[in-house]
Amino acid sequence: MPAAAVVEEVELPSCIALRSQSNGCYLRYVHEHGETYRQLQLNGKDTINPYTRYDVQVSRKHNGLVHIRCRYNRKYWVARRRGDAWCIAADADEPEEDLTNPNCTLIKPIVTVTAAAAAEDGHESVMTVRFVGAGDGKAGKATRRMTFAKDDAAPCMRVVEATAGDLDHDDVDDAFTVLNLVNSARMLPKFVMFKGNNDLFLASRHINNRNVLEFAVTDIGDGSARFELFPRNDGSFCIATHNPGQGTWSSYWNLASGNWIEPNILQNNAASNRSAWFQIHQVNDSFAIRSVSSGRFCKRFTGSGFTSCLNAADTTITAEARVVVEEPILHREIHSISYRLDEARVYDTTVLTMATTAAVNDTSAENTKRLRLVYEEEEMSTWDATLELKLGYNSTIRAGFPKLGLGAQISISAEFYGEYNWGQTMEKKVRHEVEYEAAVPPRTKVTVMAIATRSTVDVPFTYWQRDVTIDGKVEETLMRDGLYTGINSYNFNFDTVEEKLPERIPLT
Repeated sequence: MPAAAVVEEVELPSCIALRSQSNGCYLRYVHEHGETYRQLQLNGKDTINPYTRYDVQVSRKHNGLVHIRCRYNRKYWVARRRGDAWCIAADADEPEEDLTNPNCTLIKPIVTVTAAAAAEDGHESVMTVRFVGAGDGKAGKATRRMTFAKDDAAPCMRVVEATAGDLDHDDVDDAFTVLNLVNSARMLPKFVMFKGNNDLFLASRHINNRNVLEFAVTDIGDGSARFELFPRNDGSFCIATHNPGQGTWSSYWNLASGNWIEPNILQNNAASNRSAWFQIHQVNDSFAIRSVSSGRFCKRFTGSGFTSCLNAADTTITAEARVVVEEPILHREIHSISYRLDEARVYDTTVLTMATTAAVNDTSAENTKRLRLVYEEEEMSTWDATLELKLGYNSTIRAGFPKLGLGAQISISAEFYGEYNWGQTMEKKVRHEVEYEAAVPPRTKVTVMAIATRSTVDVPFTYWQRDVTIDGKVEETLMRDGLYTGINSYNFNFDTVEEKLPERIPLT
């Protein structure tokens, strides 16, 4: 029976990738400088990078409308004029809900869901989406359609006028297959170890003439307890076991008879065999491994002559299906951080009164008063990653602090070097004491306020990650998914308010 495609009132997942149905490429944010800088282009090769992943935020005011932002720099899609045409660029710092505002970031997704041909085959439904600029959508009224030029090998998303009736017809040139990345919004590291609820690590074992995976290891140095993750574009993984004797990654996990997970399949076969694909779901600080083929979660299971071995038995995430993921490393250093200040996003801007004082002149002549204002300035800094989880591992980091200054200009201030838990917010409080000389007119009270602007800034960055693994190897990796978030005050100024004193009542 053919699959049925229906338009449903469904929401887009909160984290997605978009694969073009016209050329099979992924919609990619253009981070390279040039004519198409900050536009969205159909030339992404995979979803294993921060440039092809997007976050979806539901509108707070308008049903059926969303904001979409790039995961790389957290900037929102917005229509911008480029030469004679309108395009979609990811360069709006904040969402705009006003439909009459030219900088409105609201988008209407037109979603089609195609049901699987047979539920028992393990395949899930396929979601297709097209986008239009937010509008009334009334029959015969022009609206903004997001599409691509047909004569371009790697076209950028543009905006064209179309009638509402045009949107009733499917057009492969502007249709995307939606990849739901909610459960893998941030991926696990390449090399991992899995610890079960019996506090033992999962390891490859040969039991009863079968290669199985058993929760049986206490030593993090045991090579049989190390696994390598190979991400696929749909957010799932192929998982390889380590052969300590040969120092190779020779076999891959596979759903075998009895629902046991056996490392018994070669790499070439794993890439094309659904029984070798696994999804990893994050559950607070733990994770659950799900077989794509059966749709069941893998758990620590005892039966059929096997004790505490991995078996795809559960339809829900039970205690035995939860694992703690650790990295097989002894030390990590983050260095050579390079900030992309041109990609900075400034938002949540407020004006604060830092301190207030007053002077009173009860005489008939102007006085000059020297006033003292004391206030505390608080700064916050966080280094994190938009693509890969660091699993709370303490690292040694060397990095400067991007700070907002006069006119919201960003510069790099003093450098920090020391132990840092990736994703942790560092707070710094500085006490300031300043003097202000105020001219106070006769019979007047002058109130002096220290005013400052306070904003949050996001700055993407690249960095080198140097890991010393448990077998003594040193691995250097260039990462492009860094995101610094800082909060600080700037544009300090003084504001004065004069208030006349009440007239004195003459003595009689």
